[in-house]
Amino acid sequence: MSTGYTSKTFVPVVLEGTEPVSIEARMENNARRSKGQNGFPARLKDCELFQDNVINDDGDPVHFALMDEYKPIKMEEALNDPKWICSIKEELESIKFYKSKKGLLIHQISQ
Repeated sequence: MSTGYTSKTFVPVVLEGTEPVSIEARMENNARRSKGQNGFPARLKDCELFQDNVINDDGDPVHFALMDEYKPIKMEEALNDPKWICSIKEELESIKFYKSKKGLLIHQISQ
């Protein structure tokens, strides 16, 4: 059973003294265009990229397209990595600071 319509039905719009214009053409002229930039985001330029259809060494499919951090598996790797050494030092200083502030606060409250 055919209705006679196709997926692209053109309806002529005729104004007096003008030529027929299809609604589709009018919609294209009035369509708003995105003014944003297309391309790779600048914030990701330093990231290491991976294909999302790769099989890893264990035979498992890789289900991520980019990896934002790396955690060493062995302690030796962490102790030889300057970034991890810096991170560990920051964490220890944060713990010391928290303990000193907490102890000071408890001391002040108890008096």
